[in-house]
Amino acid sequence: MQETSGVFIKRLMGFSLGPVAGAFLGFINTILLTWFLIPMDLGKVSMYTLFSTLLSLGIYLGLDQAFMREYNGSKDKIKLFWTSITLPLIISIITALILLVVYKPASKIFFAEESFILILILGASIPLYIIERYSFLILRMQERSIQYSMLNISNKLNNLVMSFIFLKFVNRSYIGMVGATFTALILNCIFQVLYTREFWFKKVQIDRKVLATLLKYGLPLVPTMLIGWLFNSADRMTMRYLSNFSEIGIYSAAFKIASLMTIVQQSFTTFWVPTSFRWYEEGVSNDRFIKVSRYLTSIILILFAVIILFKNVIILILSADYSEAGKSVGFLLLVPVMYTISETTTIGIAFSKKTKYNLLVSLISFVLNLIGNLILVPKYGALGASISTGLSYIAFFFIRTMISKKIWYDFSIKFYLINTALVILLVFTDLIIKRWQLNLGIFIAIGIYNLKNLREITKILYRVISQK
Repeated sequence: MQETSGVFIKRLMGFSLGPVAGAFLGFINTILLTWFLIPMDLGKVSMYTLFSTLLSLGIYLGLDQAFMREYNGSKDKIKLFWTSITLPLIISIITALILLVVYKPASKIFFAEESFILILILGASIPLYIIERYSFLILRMQERSIQYSMLNISNKLNNLVMSFIFLKFVNRSYIGMVGATFTALILNCIFQVLYTREFWFKKVQIDRKVLATLLKYGLPLVPTMLIGWLFNSADRMTMRYLSNFSEIGIYSAAFKIASLMTIVQQSFTTFWVPTSFRWYEEGVSNDRFIKVSRYLTSIILILFAVIILFKNVIILILSADYSEAGKSVGFLLLVPVMYTISETTTIGIAFSKKTKYNLLVSLISFVLNLIGNLILVPKYGALGASISTGLSYIAFFFIRTMISKKIWYDFSIKFYLINTALVILLVFTDLIIKRWQLNLGIFIAIGIYNLKNLREITKILYRVISQK
């Protein structure tokens, strides 16, 4: 068990290198954007990102998820790769051409103005995002942690450099930032293809039987992913029509600060998905999965509380135009926190292949988030959207967890209930009472409740570090 824990931690640390460095570079990029762009322009950049994600989701047809699910059991991985990626690439090109034909109404819907260049960039980005996605999936499934991390760092560095060059010397507006994002995406794809050339530079092989198997698994996931997108975008979509681009910009800045927590989310989930499937195939005890879940929860909640304690200092680094973003940070931190923890408690749904439950979870969460945004955004703007989104993610976590608990393994949720109560208490006292002493007291309470897990984690880390 000790040796297994050590190996687990070492591999996790390997996957963490990229997200940690990437998060730092991403945070530097956020600071840069707030000093170069007014909130309205940052809001339009956010909408570009939002719609590019939407257009990519349906195009995958769930084949990317099926690729991960079948990878370990596939004897011909090159054939599996080309069978799963070819159809999304074809559809992406067709989608891009359709966008160019209807660019006038499309650009007005997306950006509230008529712009051929924005739609051109948006359409051209779609196949590139597919290339990027599959390149990372290859590294994840091969558990090539160092290469994965290096690519993450390279991507973030490209984004930072291109952002500075375009905003400083080309166009100091959202147009310049969109151009920078697209240029960085092209460079990123070149690097990623070179890293995974053993797949890309092989003869294209498509197996219809394999494709049918992949579609059988992947297609039922498409509605779930689309509903999931609606769930995650209800905030910005509501602000797009019930508020304004400036509020979206402030909200986006707050989200980017909250994305500091995605260091843990990206590091863990990237590593956890292939590891959990492998453990399941190897017949690893259910107790081992729950122990990992508890350890993760303790770590991520401590980090959450630390960011809350120091968020006002972080806000001072941004341009004064974004000072209001601080009010939303606490609630938006709940998004990566609750999602990451749920990845460890909801694995029963993936193991049982009962993916229909994911659709139910996403649908309920979307409805809750939409109602919350419709009520809160008109009056409170970005703050209202953050409150609704944060609380809906708590509902998302418990719905997923209870379903997994029912169909997989009857584990106790008391640990999660108490920790969630402490987290909710912290974000509301930080918003309403605004006393750092009270925040510190709640932070200590979180630490005490999770002390046993933190001690065990420290012992494991000590063993890993002390090994020669």
